[in-house]
Amino acid sequence: MKNDEAKNSYESLIYEFRGWLNEDGNEVYVDEGQQEKDLEKLAVAEEWLEDEGSEAGYKEYQTRHYNLSSDYNKYKNRQ
Repeated sequence: MKNDEAKNSYESLIYEFRGWLNEDGNEVYVDEGQQEKDLEKLAVAEEWLEDEGSEAGYKEYQTRHYNLSSDYNKYKNRQ
């Protein structure tokens, strides 16, 4: 159950971050080159989640969530 919650939380963060990056008005907080890199990073994260990540443990999801949320919060703080 703990694994499922961590996996769902990580997946939700991926979608939320992607949505924020694509939202009109937020482009002023992210330069275009970095936005493309972050969108690619999110695509890789989602692919990992569907492949190797489907059997990952709680700690792995938690670590990946922390790293991704650090990037996301950096932009949110600029806002």
